[in-house]
Amino acid sequence: MDRLLARFFTPYVRFTHLIGRPAVAGMNMAVRKSAFEKIGGFDLSFISCEDIDLFNRLMKVGRIKYCDATVFTSARRLIKWGYIRFLFFHITNVFRYNIERKAYAKYEAVR
Repeated sequence: MDRLLARFFTPYVRFTHLIGRPAVAGMNMAVRKSAFEKIGGFDLSFISCEDIDLFNRLMKVGRIKYCDATVFTSARRLIKWGYIRFLFFHITNVFRYNIERKAYAKYEAVR
């Protein structure tokens, strides 16, 4: 992840964990195999927000623990889309998921 974006993302994730609504990102999560299997794994009908959906279902069978460490991953989508498009997409997608339990179905592969 881009270091500038990580400066905002890490406090955001910490805050959402404190209020009991963990906002996760698939790039930095670990899940017990038993819990993953108990909830049936990822819902393959989601093209995006599949990680958020996974954690919402995991919260029903166990605890979510926040590890206060920054994890960096590929910034390909951020580089291709730019900050404004990247942030707008993800912010509106999270709102849409939390309100309607639907996420955007169009999420282009960036390789």
